[in-house]
Amino acid sequence: MGQLAHDVHALPALDRLGRVGPGVGGFATGRGAAHAAGGLDHRAGAPARERGTQKNGPQALGRSRGGLTTKLHVVADARGRFVRGGLTAGHRHDAPQALPLLDGLSPAFLIADRGYDSDPLVTALAARGTCVVIPPRRKRRHPRTYDVARYAQRHPVERLFSRLNQFRRVATRYDKLDAHFLAFVHLAA
Repeated sequence: MGQLAHDVHALPALDRLGRVGPGVGGFATGRGAAHAAGGLDHRAGAPARERGTQKNGPQALGRSRGGLTTKLHVVADARGRFVRGGLTAGHRHDAPQALPLLDGLSPAFLIADRGYDSDPLVTALAARGTCVVIPPRRKRRHPRTYDVARYAQRHPVERLFSRLNQFRRVATRYDKLDAHFLAFVHLAA
């Protein structure tokens, strides 16, 4: 097929049955034949360039034994009200998330579970004047002491998580992007 003039093309040759084909005597089959003969691509929907923007961005999904998981890190006040939150992939460690969440805050006490037990975190918070109430991990060689009575006051935070998990959208994470999921957590809290 050659170009005769500006934007005018010659018609392709006809095969034995009078159909437009890739060449005389040749029978084209499959999707490539439709493209070669100038046919349409029979797919549902608009072409890829017109389908809209893709939803790309951080997703905070991590693979573990239970499948794809997300961890929600929350800073709450003494009455269990949501102050700040952050998301990480399920396989990430908890302790590195504490300092970024506490930026700009100066609590007198920090009550957290065993997942946040790390020497660098405890020393950084002690340097800021925060008393750390975190039980030591069970496998520590030299367990650190903590205030058991004050640790018992952690139940308002646990109630906050219980309240958040009443929303099916939070409990099962329907949102793909972590920004959308965290926005709904803010609404639910």
